[in-house]
Amino acid sequence: MNVSIRCVVLFLSSIAALQAAPFENLNFESAQIASAPANYTPGDAFDPISAASALPFWTAEEDNTVCTAIWGQPNALDETSVALVNPTSSSQFGGVIQGKYSVVLTAMPEAPPGYFQTASIFQTGDVPLQAKSLTFLMQGAYGPAPIVTLGGTPINLVALSQNGTVSTMAGDVSAFAGQTLELKFLCQGVSGASPVGESGFELDNVNFSPVAIPEPSPYAAMIAGTALLGALILRKRQKQPVVNQLSS
Repeated sequence: MNVSIRCVVLFLSSIAALQAAPFENLNFESAQIASAPANYTPGDAFDPISAASALPFWTAEEDNTVCTAIWGQPNALDETSVALVNPTSSSQFGGVIQGKYSVVLTAMPEAPPGYFQTASIFQTGDVPLQAKSLTFLMQGAYGPAPIVTLGGTPINLVALSQNGTVSTMAGDVSAFAGQTLELKFLCQGVSGASPVGESGFELDNVNFSPVAIPEPSPYAAMIAGTALLGALILRKRQKQPVVNQLSS
């Protein structure tokens, strides 16, 4: 390889290295509480706070609309929401799972036209070379299971264990090791489902692990039953009034 070609290769390699970056704030502990910007979206965010400050490195969306604000008080019922749980608040699922902050996603698939129906958070980063599994903590899920994707490909999830109301979830990501991809957590209900089509869960401590997924524990069936029970209980709670989500 002559000197000029070697220089070009080194230059391109350095550019690629600069563009690549590890995933950040996977435990949501980098949150900073700041006021929502003017004319924030979604307009129904309760106690609205800045999405950029509350979820650094992450992008929050409802449907395909980027959220400039998220809920500062995660108490949505029958509404789509992205919310931050902090030590002074409690979600419909419980308090913070770990540390100071957790995130709640809820989805309302039967929302009227013009209202949001799905909620998600995502970021792009490098899947570690040694990664074999993706794990995260989930609390109080109800309705359909979370949808987790890497580069747009759904990850098959299994429940590894249960500690009180908190489940440890995992998915095989060995095929994605070393790639720069978008990691996305999506909350999506099932339109027309009975008894409810709504969905929701609290999320924390996302982690790429070099350990392969072990066999799931017997708690997996229990978690599925808990999800259905949670949905039935939530339907009996008092509903909050729905307001316009598209503008403040």
